[in-house]
Amino acid sequence: MTNQSAHFEHYIKDLFPSGCSLSRYGDGEIQIMRGMKLQGIDGWRSDGGESLLRTQLLATASLNNKNIAKGIPCTCHFPGDSLYARKRLVATTPLVASNIFVNCCAQKATRWIRSIASGSVVFTNKRYKKLLDSNVDIAAGLEKENIYPIFEDDCFGWWNYNASNIIDLCRQRARIESGRTFLFSAGPMATVICSLLSYHYPQNIYVDCGSILDSAFFNFQNRPYQNSSHPDSLLNCTI
Repeated sequence: MTNQSAHFEHYIKDLFPSGCSLSRYGDGEIQIMRGMKLQGIDGWRSDGGESLLRTQLLATASLNNKNIAKGIPCTCHFPGDSLYARKRLVATTPLVASNIFVNCCAQKATRWIRSIASGSVVFTNKRYKKLLDSNVDIAAGLEKENIYPIFEDDCFGWWNYNASNIIDLCRQRARIESGRTFLFSAGPMATVICSLLSYHYPQNIYVDCGSILDSAFFNFQNRPYQNSSHPDSLLNCTI
């Protein structure tokens, strides 16, 4: 066993430089895959059972793809989810911690994401569209033409009607690029998209960043660990 901090260092120093993408099947994603009822921190809700998102998560988890690292939940908080993930995820690249960007890793993950921002393509939430339409300078040297604020928080109702168009848009941008880094913050939807893009367009890197991307670029914080004085910012979970 090891911890999330060691997994973070392994991904940014070894896997990412080698061209390896990242898709994080965290506790929320795994519980959706298991058909469990779930209330997401961003307001979405799963009533359990079948859904488009569950079908997509199960399908992408089964992709045999050497170009992507798949994240699994920690054993200290979600031992059942971690065990399920180890059995269900097909991985050529060794599994990594799904929480490598949170808790004790949040501050250094923020710095790392900012360090790779220049030239990256960002897909994130619609809440940032007004900010991008203004003359506010975006942190870390992101170019506005490379930012797509297209997702909503509802990864069930909204996603059911918009998944096809959103995935097509991501595919259109990925297929014309080579050697480009794509950064995503879209909850479980990002998990699906990063897996699909890495499988079909391996010439780029796709990183399922999660909430740390929003705090790094848009100063939006809705997780306790993003505050360095909160106890959660010291957690270093066992994997």
